[in-house]
Amino acid sequence: MFAFFRRRRERLAAQKAARIASVQMAVHGKLTVEIAQISTEAIANAGAETEAAEAIAARARALQRGVDLVLLDGYDAFGPALSTTAHATRVGAMLAHSATNITLSTGSLEHPDRAGDIRHGLGLSRT
Repeated sequence: MFAFFRRRRERLAAQKAARIASVQMAVHGKLTVEIAQISTEAIANAGAETEAAEAIAARARALQRGVDLVLLDGYDAFGPALSTTAHATRVGAMLAHSATNITLSTGSLEHPDRAGDIRHGLGLSRT
């Protein structure tokens, strides 16, 4: 009888892990597209200022690295492994963590503040 409860608990844990993994992959795709779109737009708006465009591109790469570390490599966004990384990488990690939690709780990939959060991570104004 107790084996039934153990198997049930194991099955439910496996289902939960599969759901979280699928949400993480969806969030990773969404964030990758949004970071690319917003950074491309910001670089285009920088115009002839080469240094500003290079800085935005570097921050975009760092943001994406943070997203990849959390969603693909399984790092903890608030763990010690990311405490020594660049600020933009930590912002990307926290963005991935919060986007995953919001998607799990609401069931939607859309969030009105995410674009502002990405702009902030790129060193731009939220609007």
